[in-house]
Amino acid sequence: MASGNITLSLERVAKQKGVVVLPIEEYERMREDLQMAQSKKLPKDIARARQEVREGKFVTMEKALEHLRL
Repeated sequence: MASGNITLSLERVAKQKGVVVLPIEEYERMREDLQMAQSKKLPKDIARARQEVREGKFVTMEKALEHLRL
């Protein structure tokens, strides 16, 4: 990994109203989370999943592991 300095002018930081520096993996994860949260399909999927739980249409982790013999 390269090491070095990052130089930002105070003018630019003020103009942008701040700066965030974080690892690229964290940035990519945040981008993916944001894209998923903006999905028009997500609220429907969540509502459907909640309805299935209310109707008892689910399998517990214990039962799934038992079924898979894990």
